[in-house]
Amino acid sequence: MNSEQQYYENPDLWTSDRYGASDRERIATLAEKLPPDVTSLLDVGCGNGLFLKHLSSLKKRRFERLCGAAFCGAAFLTRPSILQRTVRNVVAAIIRRRAPE
Repeated sequence: MNSEQQYYENPDLWTSDRYGASDRERIATLAEKLPPDVTSLLDVGCGNGLFLKHLSSLKKRRFERLCGAAFCGAAFLTRPSILQRTVRNVVAAIIRRRAPE
C-alpha cells in the first residue's frame, strides 16, 4: 500500500466528529447550486457520505436516487460512518483499483 492509500484508509479520517461548521456550510452551499430538476445524483469520491447525508435531509427537495462511490474502504467501514448510519436509500460502492501490470 502506498502512502496515499495509507492516508485514505486511516479510519480516523472518516469519523463524523472530524467535520465542523465550515464543512457543513461548504456542503450546504454546494447543494444550493444543484439545478432544481435534478432528482438523481452520483457522488464520485463520496468519502463517508457527508454530502449525500446533507442531500437526503433536505426538506425542500426529494431525490429519487443518491449514489456514492469511493476508492477507500475505510470511509464505508468506519463506525460511526455517516454513510452507514444516517443515509437511507443510498447506493454505495467501494471501487477497487486494479494493480498496475
